[in-house]
Amino acid sequence: MRKKFGLLEPLGVLLGIQGIGGTVNNILGDGPSWFLLNHVDALEGYRLPLHVVMAVLGVLLVLGPQLRK
Repeated sequence: MRKKFGLLEPLGVLLGIQGIGGTVNNILGDGPSWFLLNHVDALEGYRLPLHVVMAVLGVLLVLGPQLRK
């Protein structure tokens, strides 16, 4: 049976990459970054927790179908 392609899994991968990479970038140093939340000035004090939330949401979106079985 062929798997149906959904948009939630690619979105989960994107959120996971942004979240995990942004977390690592914020922990190791605030150098040049391509992670989205690092470029939003209004989120100055909340970047690290928001990166963690993005990573968790990304993992849940990717693994969600397997967890529901």
